[in-house]
This record gives sequence, C-alpha cells and structure tokens, in this order.
Amino acid sequence: MRRDRLVRYNLTVQHLTSDSTWRNVTSGVIEQRFGLDQKSAKSQVLRVTDVITPIYVSFAIFFPPS
Repeated sequence: MRRDRLVRYNLTVQHLTSDSTWRNVTSGVIEQRFGLDQKSAKSQVLRVTDVITPIYVSFAIFFPPS
C-alpha cells in the first residue's frame, strides 16, 4: 500500500433558498494529499446557509496518475 496519494475532488450542492429559487454552491477543484499520517488527513468544511430541502449533493473524485 502506498504511503500517500494525491487526490482531486469537487463538491457541488444544489438547494432551494427561502425565496424558492435554486442555488448552486461549489467547492471548486480541491487538490489534497491523503495518507496514513495525521498531517495529510485534515478535512475542509464547505458551509451552506439559507437552505431549504430538497438538497442535492454531488461529489466528483479524480486520482491523477502517479
């Protein structure tokens, strides 16, 4: 097993707002190195406010060739 791995990912959230319009929120492409040690495994928060259901979340992940 490899010690660490470069990963690119994108989170997209689509939801209704209080005025009944659809809103899209995206993290953009994030590049992060994940591994077995604690320094490489820190998380990031994507905060969305003024949310009314339904909420649609999509997650795209890409493993670049090493």
